[in-house]
Amino acid sequence: GKHPAPLADLGLLEFDASLGCPLATYEDATLALVGGKALQCWRLMKHGLPVPPAFIIPTYVYSLHVGEAKIADLINEVFSCNLGDTAAREELTVKLETIRTKITSTPLNPEVIDNLKSFLHSLRGTAVAVRSSATAEDLGSQSFAGQYDTYLYKHTIEEVCDSIKACWASMFKAHILDYASKPVFLDATVGDDLEPEVYTPGQMKPPHMGVLIMKMVEA
Repeated sequence: GKHPAPLADLGLLEFDASLGCPLATYEDATLALVGGKALQCWRLMKHGLPVPPAFIIPTYVYSLHVGEAKIADLINEVFSCNLGDTAAREELTVKLETIRTKITSTPLNPEVIDNLKSFLHSLRGTAVAVRSSATAEDLGSQSFAGQYDTYLYKHTIEEVCDSIKACWASMFKAHILDYASKPVFLDATVGDDLEPEVYTPGQMKPPHMGVLIMKMVEA
């Protein structure tokens, strides 16, 4: 692993950006790469506005984790189910619980953990917030405000790793599917340079999620 560095020197470390890196190091962040919340924070940084030190776990890590947990097919089944069918909905509840359990019980990639350790060490014990940054979140056409989970005042690497997996798992709750399937989001376009997320009844596109780890700033 890498030797931890103070925050001022964090940019001097070499990170494999696909496995997590300081958000400010991206030359060209995209919705598909980092998710909606992280993308907006990155844009604020690029315009010189104050943003707390932040570290991004990109959507690629989520995809790796899904593969390691062997739940990709189950996720596709969940997002293609008929929410109006009572019998299908009962089965959905069981599938969602299975997905959440497998996400939280599968270990994170060890290289991702090494990258996180370097970032946490650079903060010298300051607490962090672990925040969802899904590809269908914080967009012009849909916010998903309050839908996914956020975890505050985390200090240890174990707490942060557990919170990352819990953020991913929060995508797989019945109210998320209900929210995403509302007519206001059907054929939604997001503008800018972003690819539109299009939802049609019975065939919602599964989102991917980056996770944003940010230094907590006291008021």
